[in-house]
Amino acid sequence: NNKPTDAQIVGADQTLCESNRTILTASPLANVAPGSNWYEIGKWDTVEGGGTIVDPTNPTTELTDVPFNENGNRYRWTVTRIYNESKKCTSSASVLVEYNKVDAFAGYDNQVCSNDYILQAHSAGVAKGEWRVVGAEASGVFDDTHDPTTTIRGLGHGTNVLRWTTNYKGCIDYDDVTIVNGLPSVPYAGSGFPTCTDEVQLQAHYPTIGEGEWSTIAGHADWDDTNIKNPNAKITIGKGDNTFRWTVTHHTPVTRVDADGNEISDVLTCILSDDVTIQNQNPDEAVAGLSTGVCSSDYLLKAVEPTYGEGLWTIVNTGGAKIEEPTHATTTVTDLAYGETTFLWTVSVDGNCPKTDKVTIANFSPTKSEAGPDITDCSSEQYLDANVPVKGKGHWEVVSGMLNDVYGEASFEDENDPKTMVKNLLYGENKFIWKIVNTGTFNGQTYECASVDTAIIWNLIPDQAYAERDQIRCRNYTVLNGNKPSVGVGTWTCIQGQGSIVDKNNPQSTVYNLGYGENIT
Repeated sequence: NNKPTDAQIVGADQTLCESNRTILTASPLANVAPGSNWYEIGKWDTVEGGGTIVDPTNPTTELTDVPFNENGNRYRWTVTRIYNESKKCTSSASVLVEYNKVDAFAGYDNQVCSNDYILQAHSAGVAKGEWRVVGAEASGVFDDTHDPTTTIRGLGHGTNVLRWTTNYKGCIDYDDVTIVNGLPSVPYAGSGFPTCTDEVQLQAHYPTIGEGEWSTIAGHADWDDTNIKNPNAKITIGKGDNTFRWTVTHHTPVTRVDADGNEISDVLTCILSDDVTIQNQNPDEAVAGLSTGVCSSDYLLKAVEPTYGEGLWTIVNTGGAKIEEPTHATTTVTDLAYGETTFLWTVSVDGNCPKTDKVTIANFSPTKSEAGPDITDCSSEQYLDANVPVKGKGHWEVVSGMLNDVYGEASFEDENDPKTMVKNLLYGENKFIWKIVNTGTFNGQTYECASVDTAIIWNLIPDQAYAERDQIRCRNYTVLNGNKPSVGVGTWTCIQGQGSIVDKNNPQSTVYNLGYGENIT
């Protein structure tokens, strides 16, 4: 009978967690002395999995480097009986050794300027992996706590320790990774607003982490060392839109490991910023021009054209006028009422932040002169028919026809009477003006305004006929001696007696055949 000793494993299958080393123990051999007719030898070998059997022929040996294997690691103890060095019979038994620890690797430490971070742990494989936040100073929420490369959001400021834990059949391993979030406080530059002044106060939040500083993105501001780091700085801004940036910077000392494993001191600099836009609607000063007196119902207003803002003319009092182009700094007003009319020049930005200035125009224009209709008559005197002034006083003046050789100077019975009689009119055109003058005082200055109109009187009366002295003749003919007219045509006629006038239009014509006695021509 060459049956060997039954191979038996001492103890049950093994499960390892903390260490991957153990002792394999089998039943002892019956006879191991060589040289006898029979003897037994034993040997350990690996059926499945891996590991290192330190003494394979020893029933009790150390097993090292047991690997993780989902199906476990199986080792076999085989007993062989050898008879007369030729006949061999064997018996074997096996044992299962499981090493259930899955090494956890959470990734490499890192320093970031973000509240979110993508983790880089190693997969747990068949084991269960899980993330959690470690320590009271750390914070964050994982998108998926079982995903080794999940994203964590809302990292706390500063150091965050995160733990990746693996668990397989009750065997637990973990590894920690440190993520430094160097972000400063979230900046808030304040709410934008419109203003009607060049001086404003900013309303940024003071950072609890980091240091803030202002800069100009658009527009203008008078930054200096006293206000550029002040979240509530008082500054002078430019016209229109002014955009300012509140930048918060945080410097965090960190230690990095280079490719050779050396630690290097460094500084992590993180920057956040926020913008605010302030619209300065403060327009240019309104300058309406100088007040004055005028002698017309039309006037050219001349305000200063604004470089920032829009202008608008309006009438303040009830004097009345028509503004032709109210939005133009220089514009004509018509139908200006008599007396003082005040105009308001308003400069604003989209109707906001109005600035105003007034100008008063005093209209002293008199009643419009109307000298009356032109007259054609055969008279050296005539009644004039001018209008009666309501504003101002009127008087007549002679323009032409002043001197009449026969009658002397043309004269008015009352030169201030619009309906007066004028005498001694010359033959032909006699031109007169009716002048209405109004005087007013404004701002200490006297204004004299006049309106004139012309009346023409055509006097068609001829020269006065003059037949010379009566004659007594002892013959029946004589030479007449009438005046030669400068205006008109003279004609001789016989009104008593008889006579033959040679040339009735000749003032020195001869007349024949005079009758005895009186002959009147």
